[in-house]
Amino acid sequence: MTLSATEYLSVQEKSVSGRYVTHRQIADYLTKIEADFDIQDVGKSVQGRTIQAIKLGTGPKKDSDMVANAR
Repeated sequence: MTLSATEYLSVQEKSVSGRYVTHRQIADYLTKIEADFDIQDVGKSVQGRTIQAIKLGTGPKKDSDMVANAR
């Protein structure tokens, strides 16, 4: 899938931008979308910050051998 510049700008998250994306920007964005997505704490960084994961999709997991052979 390829997006044109106009399409990209229409879906770009404005709060997460700049040359360096910070942990605070990401954490704030995840807080903003947590009502719509399953966001879980999965660990801590070496700096003690929470590492979070976003669960996407609801289907069954694919067998890793099947995925590797499909390439």
